[in-house]
Amino acid sequence: MTAIALGALRAVALAYAQVALATIGREFPGDAWHTWRTPGDVLPRPRERAPVFWGSYDWHSSVEMHWVLVLAADRRGASPG
Repeated sequence: MTAIALGALRAVALAYAQVALATIGREFPGDAWHTWRTPGDVLPRPRERAPVFWGSYDWHSSVEMHWVLVLAADRRGASPG
């Protein structure tokens, strides 16, 4: 990674991390694809469907937010000072 790119990443890292952290405890709004198979088949709540990845609008976005935190922590740990 070039020094310019690393500097740009550092400039926005805190903002990205704040957005990612905000999704961790927020269950709604959410989106899900569900196929009903029986009359009693109900769509479970987001935290029941995916106990680890449920804080964003959809599962994929939640996974991406977790990766933002992992990468931010990794870059922060690897940077001097």
